[in-house]
Amino acid sequence: MIGARSDQRVRAAWPRCRAWARADSSIVILSTGAGVAVPFLILGKLLGRRTVFVESITRIETLSLSARLALPFIDLLYVHWPQLQARYPRAELIGAGSTAALAPAREVAR
Repeated sequence: MIGARSDQRVRAAWPRCRAWARADSSIVILSTGAGVAVPFLILGKLLGRRTVFVESITRIETLSLSARLALPFIDLLYVHWPQLQARYPRAELIGAGSTAALAPAREVAR
């Protein structure tokens, strides 16, 4: 369930979202997790744009409410932790928990 404050923000974003959709011709919509971005991701997907969601690094085991709401409309979902990727197999691992990020640390440890 969405909290009253979050619900008000999402509802308030819809008019701006419609105005943006008429004026903008972006190819990709990227969100870093703000709840107010959910309507933009939904509308963008409905208009045929690619959508990307980068989950917060603080989300280790579960997706944020924003990510769960937008999930059906997201083309790419990036997470920072292997535990979260294990729960959401379509997510791609980036950042601190990825093997690419850990490789230099392993070299230093040798």
